[in-house]
Amino acid sequence: MGVDKKDVGMVIHYEISDSLENYIQEAGRAGRDEKIVADCFVLFNEEDLSKHFILLNQTKLSIKEIQQVWKAIKDITKFRSKVSNSALEIARKAGWDDNVVEIETRVTTAIAALEDAGYLKRGQNMPRIFANSILAKPHKKL
Repeated sequence: MGVDKKDVGMVIHYEISDSLENYIQEAGRAGRDEKIVADCFVLFNEEDLSKHFILLNQTKLSIKEIQQVWKAIKDITKFRSKVSNSALEIARKAGWDDNVVEIETRVTTAIAALEDAGYLKRGQNMPRIFANSILAKPHKKL
């Protein structure tokens, strides 16, 4: 979307996002200023849902792919029990090529399968904020 403004009060999705992660990223464009109330709407029709169910069937994973994601998560959590990594970061740690079709959806699907099997437990997403600039007060001469 490329929108980096604090005063966005509404996001309207013309169609369903490709993944939950994409939806959260897009919806998060609104409400960055705590003084305003933000709304997010999704416009869709039944055909959109069918398209996404077809996509889900195309992203079925092999046991090997789930094992690769599990190994990556074990490596990431080697020195701490709680982490917050993106699906893309986990995919890279699993050794997946960035060109894998629907890479983020595939990782999220693998994580859901691992959670269903009792291998891990997901908590709430923890937002990470990175500075895009540093503002420092000028030094006073001593």
